[in-house]
Amino acid sequence: MVDASQMASTTVRVAARGSVLRNTIYAAVAAGIPLFGVLYWLSLAQGNWLRVLVVQAIYVGLFALIAVRHFGAYVEVTSTTVTKQALFVRSTLDRSDVASSYLVDTHASNSAELLPQLLVLDATGGRLMRMRGTFWSRDDMLRIAEAIGAPLTVETQPMTLKEFYALRPGTAYWYEGKLSLAIAGIVLAFGFAYVAVTWLMAAIGVPSVWSL
Repeated sequence: MVDASQMASTTVRVAARGSVLRNTIYAAVAAGIPLFGVLYWLSLAQGNWLRVLVVQAIYVGLFALIAVRHFGAYVEVTSTTVTKQALFVRSTLDRSDVASSYLVDTHASNSAELLPQLLVLDATGGRLMRMRGTFWSRDDMLRIAEAIGAPLTVETQPMTLKEFYALRPGTAYWYEGKLSLAIAGIVLAFGFAYVAVTWLMAAIGVPSVWSL
C-alpha cells in the first residue's frame, strides 16, 4: 500500500488521447458528407428529405455525444484518491488501497501494433483500475503511476492480450474476450443498419425487399 509519507498534496490529472476522437470524427465526416449529399439529392425529388434529416440528426447526435464524453474523460490523482472518469462510468478509489502498479505493452495476436496497459493493483494483486493505450498515452500512464507513488513494475517484453489476461486474471473488462457478445453486437448493428437503410430507400423512391 502507499505509505502516507508518499502521498503528495499536488493533484495530477491526465486527459484521454485526443487523437482517437479526431480520427473518429474525420472518418465520420468523410463518410457522411458524400452519403448524405447523395441522399438529400435523391430524396428531394420524392419530397421525403425529412427522413434523411432525421437519420442525419441521429448520426451527428451520436458522434456529438461521444465527443462531449471523450473530452470529459480523465484520470486524476489527489493526496487521498485516484479517480477515473471514462466515457460513461466514473470510479474513485482510496489511494491508500493501492499496493502496486504494473505497466506492459500488449498486442492482438494478429497485429504488431503495441498498446500499453497500466494496472493499479491492491495488496492481493486484484485490479483497482486499468488504463488502456487505446485511450491513454504511455507517458500519461507513467505520470499517474508516479503520482500514486506505489511500486511500479514495467514489463520489458510485450505480450498478446490473451497472455496478458491469463497472467493477470480479472483484468479484462466484462465485455472483452467474449465471442457471444461480439456476435450479438454485430447482429444488432446489422439490424439497426438494415432498418435505417430500408427507411432511407423509401425516402429516395427505391423499393425495399419487402415491397418486391
